[in-house]
Amino acid sequence: AVVSTQSTGEASANKIESSIFNKFSIQEKSSRVQNTLADAIVILNESMRALEEVRSVKEISMRPDCDPAMLVVDPALGKCEGELPHSITVGDLQLEMVCVKQRLRFKLLKVQDNDPMKAFEWCNKNTLFQAVSHMQLATIDTKKAEMHLRESYTLLQKSWNEERRLLASLSGVDQVGAVPSPPILTSRTSTSMTFKPAPYLPPDGSKVKWYRLYGRSSSGSNIKVRLNDKLYPGLATEILAEPDAELTVSGLTPYEKYQFAVAAFDEHGRLIAGSIGSSSKPILASPPYCNLTAFGHLVQTCHKQGVLSVATEACAVLWNFFVMPQAASRTDIS
Repeated sequence: AVVSTQSTGEASANKIESSIFNKFSIQEKSSRVQNTLADAIVILNESMRALEEVRSVKEISMRPDCDPAMLVVDPALGKCEGELPHSITVGDLQLEMVCVKQRLRFKLLKVQDNDPMKAFEWCNKNTLFQAVSHMQLATIDTKKAEMHLRESYTLLQKSWNEERRLLASLSGVDQVGAVPSPPILTSRTSTSMTFKPAPYLPPDGSKVKWYRLYGRSSSGSNIKVRLNDKLYPGLATEILAEPDAELTVSGLTPYEKYQFAVAAFDEHGRLIAGSIGSSSKPILASPPYCNLTAFGHLVQTCHKQGVLSVATEACAVLWNFFVMPQAASRTDIS
């Protein structure tokens, strides 16, 4: 499906490009190509935002029993007989749109004689998107294709490891005799995140009545979350300490990394343990994507560019995961 979609898109783009170049002067051609590419990028951005809204909270959740490599959160969710879960199909479609959008960005920058590295600014700290961008740049800057594809492979490994470390941090083990543990991430989009408080037993026997979520960008040297870190909507809001309590923050910058902590309060509004809880690991403001799909894109791009060394390594990742899962558990990416 990916190959078919990409081939159809390229054929359509070439047809449009040919019709434009046959009708207008050089200056008009350049202007119209730039406008066409810019309009296509705007449409893709709108489509990606719409798809993110389609993916429900459950479909993009991160749970201890969710493998970030596959993102099969709930196999029965929205599934009819013979169909795949929406959490896979919608996420893969979003990733395909990222590939197309970044390729259009590189083409637009090339027409404008601008630095192609400007296209990476949109990715921010999303290493998966950076990897996809290097794949697309390899198709434009063919002389450096091997360098870009090698960098893409390295970034995909990094992205996979980041997701696995995040998953490992969602333990939610009872913490006795200390401040509250970091909150447990349950879902995330590019602008919002939802948590639940980790199980907490106050050392002095106090009963937790309320929780408040605090957070900040993980940029900078001093990234410990403090009680005055309440810049974003939803932070420092009192939430009853109930089994189904949820703490949601919104207004985040897409693909930026943030850290969060909770503070527990008793029925009189006193801060339990006299301190805010432990800070979480940096969390990327982005819905999770399937790293294996991205490795598939990398294999396809490497094959087209004739970079077989990187293609072989990327194929080994897919082989180890699907065919020899025990071997995959011994690789660096796990």
